[in-house]
Amino acid sequence: MSELKSKIAEKLDLQEIAYSMLWEDSRILNLALKINPDDHVLSICSAGCNVLSMLLAKPKAITAIDFNQSQLMILELKIAGIKRLDHAEFMKLLGFYPCDDRIKLFDCCASELPPSALSWWQQHQKLMIDGIAYSGRLELYLKRLRENFLRIWKAEGLAVLKSCQNIEEQARFWQRYGTDEVKHMLTDFVAKQNQQSGRDAAKLEHVHDNYAEGLWQRLEHTIKTQPMSDNFFNQYILLDDHQQPEHTYDYLNQNNFTELKSLVNRITLVHDQLEKHLTSVPIGTYSKGNFSDIFEYMTEDATKELLSLIGKSFAKSGRIAYWNLFVDRNSRNQISSLSLLQEESQNLHLDDRLWFYKNFFIETII
Repeated sequence: MSELKSKIAEKLDLQEIAYSMLWEDSRILNLALKINPDDHVLSICSAGCNVLSMLLAKPKAITAIDFNQSQLMILELKIAGIKRLDHAEFMKLLGFYPCDDRIKLFDCCASELPPSALSWWQQHQKLMIDGIAYSGRLELYLKRLRENFLRIWKAEGLAVLKSCQNIEEQARFWQRYGTDEVKHMLTDFVAKQNQQSGRDAAKLEHVHDNYAEGLWQRLEHTIKTQPMSDNFFNQYILLDDHQQPEHTYDYLNQNNFTELKSLVNRITLVHDQLEKHLTSVPIGTYSKGNFSDIFEYMTEDATKELLSLIGKSFAKSGRIAYWNLFVDRNSRNQISSLSLLQEESQNLHLDDRLWFYKNFFIETII
């Protein structure tokens, strides 16, 4: 499994925050994994959003792993904030609510940070002052995408979209404002050469297909089927203000915050290569797994090798889930220890509130 390290980890800037929010729908992830109290979940950390949302299903334990230490630092801060702050303070600390003194909030929860995380955040206070939730490389890229939508729609189109009360009104909005000009803008904006301002070039190495048409169709699908009031992802990308961040992830919902405080000690953070970690723990340690979209950063052979290792390492009858963004990667039912659940995967993908991903896959361990 040296290929993932040589082709990805060694090419990435592991000091930057690639994602300060996680652009994946935790609702379909939780439905896919069917987490129960006996599960030990292994999850790619990224910004920690899925980790905290899955935690509300009350598994026995969750291990969050990432080879980018900066991503782990975000989750460390979120855990510390959950322990020490109330809900409004927590939302202010992350940047979802306005705040004049985030450093003061940081000081309130700094005692909960391990020394490495405390030192890291003391050296990156500007990220905190600016609002962590909107400071990642991808978030800044999507901010520019939003500016392009608003430039075309102008105040009139924005007002129409914001006034929509249901999906029928959203569909009428799209019929009027989903124009060729908007489509051409999106096609150009997501072109491979332009994406590199939002995603590291190493993550695009295996992207070859013309994917813009699929993005356009899925954007149209979410506008026509997903209420804007319940889709923070579209609010962030399409509107000039973000009205209900609590609807992004369940862990941001005030009604879940007290329970979250009682659960965060079940999380363990691991800074390591995934394949190295899997070979260091006993077989059957993990029963559920979230692997984000990591397989599209690999060749097909490397994907098959890592999926085979996951299948051998996880407990029997366990489940794993992952997304494909632009590159087709799954077991293709060619790995003896895994069974791809095609119909269930496709049905959940239709309900995905985020239109970036071309596929969502669930596999069981057999």
